[in-house]
Amino acid sequence: MLKGYCTDLNQEAQTRSIEMHDDDDEALHSLLEFLYTGDYSHTLHGQEDASLDAMQNVRKHSNVYTLAEKYDLELLKRLAGKRASDAAEWISPAAYKHGL
Repeated sequence: MLKGYCTDLNQEAQTRSIEMHDDDDEALHSLLEFLYTGDYSHTLHGQEDASLDAMQNVRKHSNVYTLAEKYDLELLKRLAGKRASDAAEWISPAAYKHGL
């Protein structure tokens, strides 16, 4: 999928940007951070992990997992999957009734 963005470089070369409207901004930021550093932060819009509720945390890591799946980034997929799973352990069973 990522190769598809790189094949038509004419417009991107002229504008020096690639538009990715279909992707979650926060997840895309995490993907780029991972590509540069090999990791991504546990923060959401500058908040510390402790201030996130468990549902927000699961959503963030699930969105990163989905993006990693889309762009075939296996290491990021494993990391995001583990973080989503770890975050889900903090969700009470009653919260699942209200949905993620």
